[in-house]
Amino acid sequence: MHYRDQIAFGLTLSLLTSGYACATTLEQAVKETLITHPQISGSINSRHSADEDLKAAKGGYLPTLDVSAGTGWEQTDNATTRASGDHLRDLHRSESSINLSQNLFNGFATTSEVARQKATVNSRAFTVMNTAESTALTAIQSYLNVLMQEKMVRLAEENLKNHERIFDQIRLRTEQGVGRQADYEQAEARLAQARNNLLTEQTNLEDARANYSSVVGREATDLTNPQPSKIPASLEDAKKVMLDNSPLLKQADADVEATRQQYEAAKSRFYPSVDVDVGRRMDNNVDGTRGHDQSGRRWCACATTCLTAAAIRHNSPPTPTKCRKHRM
Repeated sequence: MHYRDQIAFGLTLSLLTSGYACATTLEQAVKETLITHPQISGSINSRHSADEDLKAAKGGYLPTLDVSAGTGWEQTDNATTRASGDHLRDLHRSESSINLSQNLFNGFATTSEVARQKATVNSRAFTVMNTAESTALTAIQSYLNVLMQEKMVRLAEENLKNHERIFDQIRLRTEQGVGRQADYEQAEARLAQARNNLLTEQTNLEDARANYSSVVGREATDLTNPQPSKIPASLEDAKKVMLDNSPLLKQADADVEATRQQYEAAKSRFYPSVDVDVGRRMDNNVDGTRGHDQSGRRWCACATTCLTAAAIRHNSPPTPTKCRKHRM
């Protein structure tokens, strides 16, 4: 919620409020929209998801620890048991192992993946800003549309009063035999048209209020006219401001950087991978052999190097060819 409040404050700081304390100002409507609108909440959650993906990518710099253990009854019939005259040997088997592995070099795959996730985080952040600005613009348009429709209703009501006054005058003249019947019928038609116009504008006002409620999340009551705000002096100045501050353009730049880092990560398979492993096994009564497996009870450290070959000329994907372990 704190992050969302920062967006609301940054986008509404330039809006000027009117002097009505109890009425709803344009600034208040925009701020409430930015805090409560579900699309903004969705984009913020998407940004948080990208943050977690970045943490996961940084996990590639850390070692991995694998621990396994198992125990149970085992019946064995193999060459070892048959050589001792025991075709079926029942033993209680137990085994356990622990292995610590640390990658030393993987062709810059982890570095590229972390850089890609950072670019993705930036892209999601600019997406939040773009969604917030678009939603704020929609809120402003709905706010001003309500004010415009309220004014149109007032004009239609005033127009209806004028037509009723004129119709009454023409009706009296016609009843007294001074006015023409054609003028009376024409005034009556215009009065009906004025009533229809008022009904139309009232319907448009209700539609504008409903749209305002769906965007802002509250009823359109006591809206005040906003004070004029400063805008760029020319179209060229407006274009310059847009190019310097548009979150949509910055989002596109971040997406390009994320794609470039993904390409760099894909090239990592053309490099060897070097890992250091430290592990130990402790087995008992395994594969029909009674007693402890002494060969696995000591700690073993080794470095593993895997080479990858690719048929670049034939545009085929890289395939692993050979891995070598060097005991340390």
